[in-house]
Amino acid sequence: MSDSNSQGVVIGKMKFDDFLFKNLGEIGKFQIIQLIFVCIPMVLVSSDGLSWTFASLETPFRCKVPEEGNNKIYKNEYLNFTKCYDRKTEERKNIEDWNKEGITCEYSEKCWLDGEKCEEYVFDHSYISYTATEKWGIVCDHKWIKALIQAVYYIGQLIGSYLFGIIGDKFGRKVALYIALTLQIPFCFLIVFSPWWIVYGIGRFMIGFSHAGVYLLANVAGLETFGPKYRRMAGVAIGMFSAIGQIALGVIAIFVTNYAHLHLILAIPTLIFISYWWLVPESLRWLVSKQYYEKADKVLRKAAKINGKEIPDEWWDDLDKSNSEEKCENLTTADLFRTKEVRKRTLVLFFVWPTISMVYYGISMKADVLGGDIYMNFIISSAIEVPAILLVALLSDRLGRRLLVAGNLFISGIALMLNLIIDKNVGFVIAVIQMAIAKGSITTAFATLLIYSPELYPTIIRNTATGLSATIARTGAILASFISMWIVERYGKIYMIIPFGTCAIIASILTFVFLPETMGKPLADTMADIENNQEYEKLSNSEETEPSSVSSK
Repeated sequence: MSDSNSQGVVIGKMKFDDFLFKNLGEIGKFQIIQLIFVCIPMVLVSSDGLSWTFASLETPFRCKVPEEGNNKIYKNEYLNFTKCYDRKTEERKNIEDWNKEGITCEYSEKCWLDGEKCEEYVFDHSYISYTATEKWGIVCDHKWIKALIQAVYYIGQLIGSYLFGIIGDKFGRKVALYIALTLQIPFCFLIVFSPWWIVYGIGRFMIGFSHAGVYLLANVAGLETFGPKYRRMAGVAIGMFSAIGQIALGVIAIFVTNYAHLHLILAIPTLIFISYWWLVPESLRWLVSKQYYEKADKVLRKAAKINGKEIPDEWWDDLDKSNSEEKCENLTTADLFRTKEVRKRTLVLFFVWPTISMVYYGISMKADVLGGDIYMNFIISSAIEVPAILLVALLSDRLGRRLLVAGNLFISGIALMLNLIIDKNVGFVIAVIQMAIAKGSITTAFATLLIYSPELYPTIIRNTATGLSATIARTGAILASFISMWIVERYGKIYMIIPFGTCAIIASILTFVFLPETMGKPLADTMADIENNQEYEKLSNSEETEPSSVSSK
């Protein structure tokens, strides 16, 4: 039995956090290799997640005139163009220029013809060959379907975030990640060949369900592999790979304008994830928290060999097991509200997560805020994320997680509010700057929160807590789908800017006031670690207790 001091603090034993990084190192070849393995899926997940942006592009269309029979040519001799414009700059052009390169023209007879609703439509194929919008007639009174399909994807993420969080805590990170990676494969191919939009929507729901597990478990796996000084690498790397995926989507979509072909290109690479069962090991932290020491020993020794380290025999006998009973418990969602400090953190994150998600995805889906070409707008919007994420890498261990999240939420909220006084036809450069500030700052907040949020919870319930937070976050993405793809088009941008900006500013204040800083601190293993640490901090402040008298977590 180990000795203890008068305050009940274990002497002579070490936390697994301390043991792991003392013997394996905070960073090494093993950690980097595993981070790459969990980041590769992010390229496909992020690109496929926003692929509906291009699959559902609304190209110019008109009502089909009875006299034209089976003719599918957009230019029609029975109707007259009402306006023409440059496709990239949206500058109005003379109707006489309708056949010039880069000029798009529209008819007024889009939804009604001779006082009656149109039943068939003819689409312009001059620069986009085939879209889901054309296949299922998602125009006029059916535009809500466009928003619904994107929302269904996020509803899948909502449910998946919660369930995969529980699966990851109960059955292991590896099992949950493999299920998420392989589950998406058949549904990625299903949406390529879907005959009806309802079937397509079911496929998107299941893809969103699996993507949630990939996002969640990649973040947790990366976090639990690195030491405190390098934990930011996981969130930053995931963010970088996600940005690369979005940029790649925009570039591919320029050349592949048939929505089914685009989905097929994104589906084929998912087959490589079948091999992940043999490439990604189980989380050491999870194995130790469940006291599967022999399994943990196998993984640890393999990792040590890769890193060129030596691991002592029966090392688990030297671990602090003072909270072993709690570690063996299967905690539930209710435990997030059982203790004071964990409850406070959970409630704040339940507002911050959906706010960041709503603003981030809303701006991503509404790429035409920049004006001009949809493809370039999307690529620029995605590329802005790269410097934003690099900012996280440079500052998260200098300024701290809390300041980066709160500060960038505030900047994003102000930038959105300023959009209300910027005219829609303002110069392209000014529009890009405004978008860069809003999208860049919300991306910085998002990438930082991916690091920050899991650090706020102990290992025993980290996956469940992170999964539930991600679940709540999807409500923001669902709202963003309807607001950006439907409400804004009908009622104007004010119905997007005001709620987005206001929520971002409120979330900023809540983060700064109520959440603690986690920069450079060891991860908590149990609920008691969180609550006892809070009591220690209060004691230190009020009685000036020497830190050396109480062992650090």
